[in-house]
Amino acid sequence: MTTDNTILCTHVAAAVQMLLGKNVRMEPGVAVTGGDSLAAEGKTGLIRAAVAFDTDVIHLAFETMRDGLVLAGIEVFVPRDGACYSYSACRLWLAEGSARAVILPRDGVRGHFALHPGELIHVDGKPKGLVAEGFRRADQRLRALVRTQPGFGNGLDIDDVPQAA
Repeated sequence: MTTDNTILCTHVAAAVQMLLGKNVRMEPGVAVTGGDSLAAEGKTGLIRAAVAFDTDVIHLAFETMRDGLVLAGIEVFVPRDGACYSYSACRLWLAEGSARAVILPRDGVRGHFALHPGELIHVDGKPKGLVAEGFRRADQRLRALVRTQPGFGNGLDIDDVPQAA
């Protein structure tokens, strides 16, 4: 497996663990992917797939920077009633003392998302105590979990989450 594939796979596994909790398995109805940041054509393809398979999609978007592959943001695609809602520039957020992270859309977008085994739930409103520290906690937790994933190693440098999305 190449270094880039290892980075993608370890981040996807770590993000799923953060969003679902430890020892909880995904069920049909949700897909978590990792790959390049999506241009319009890529977003259209994921929207079509989400609708065709009636599957919520969380896409970890990576970009190649001078120091290697970095997580640039999260894209969310949620098909409902024949339409597909798309949210870009999302980030993980972790409440103090919580074991499970949520996905926060960018400022100005209503609500947030909580992952359940077979569905991504849109929760109206922002989490209580919404502060920047929740993003830092999520970034730190993701880094820690990435380092514990099978296949991680060989001294990969993970500077994976930008401070501002």
